[in-house]
Amino acid sequence: EAVGLPMRPMLFEGHIAVGYAGASPALHIEPSRYGACVTPETSLLIWGAPVGAEGGLLTRSQFLAVHFSNHAAFVLAPQGRWQDASFLLDQAIELFPEYKTAWINKAIIALELGEEAIADESLTRVMVLRPGPRYQKIVDHVLEQVREPHLRSEKQKQRLPV
Repeated sequence: EAVGLPMRPMLFEGHIAVGYAGASPALHIEPSRYGACVTPETSLLIWGAPVGAEGGLLTRSQFLAVHFSNHAAFVLAPQGRWQDASFLLDQAIELFPEYKTAWINKAIIALELGEEAIADESLTRVMVLRPGPRYQKIVDHVLEQVREPHLRSEKQKQRLPV
């Protein structure tokens, strides 16, 4: 930004990076000592394919959706504020309906609220969006919890991955 380079947040499955928007396709900038641009091939090896339109570059509303989803998962859920987390995830999904992580988080929160139908619907949505291998394990685990309620215990012995 200091030298006027067009930078925007860039989304990979499970990771937000900085992207140089002046290149086509956008280049992932790995935060290192030198802030090196990473080739699309190297980014693919490290993080997988960028998610979304414009090679993973996020709009303001998409970035806000990612923030809402993260806040719900990493701040509200650990505090046991399930309803607040669910509300924030609904907002995230409204802003960025293609954001798989928000749908996965919605399923996990719905399970905590005892709303198995909503959890199942959320996971179905994730599958329509075709999760990559990084997410497939999480989806499978949460789906098992939805389909096999007897596997859950008080306070969900093993916290579901968010």
